Amino acid sequence: MRSDRLIAVSHQLSAEYGISPGASRARAGEFETSILLFFRPDLVNMDAAAEGFTGDIGPLIPDLLKHGLAKATANGILGDGRPGDAARGEKYVEAWRDLVLKKVERDASVAAQ
Repeated sequence: MRSDRLIAVSHQLSAEYGISPGASRARAGEFETSILLFFRPDLVNMDAAAEGFTGDIGPLIPDLLKHGLAKATANGILGDGRPGDAARGEKYVEAWRDLVLKKVERDASVAAQ
């Protein structure tokens, strides 16, 4: 399972709630914050949630891999965790689960042939 498929599912669900892909993005963005709020709200300090880099990350990936987050975001955040929500986090986890189960079922079906 490619991580970009999991992220795409998360961004699609975020869009249904009016949250942009830039805000939803990984690394303390909305979907990661929402998932943590669902699993372990006691570990999330929403007073510290902030906006980081929310632009087009595609062209920055080579630099991010080579130099880390500092060139893209001063606070280390890719996205915006402020709209994080535990109920959405549960929806994201359910969508990921469904995606993984479909992949396992497809692979099992192919292997059985």
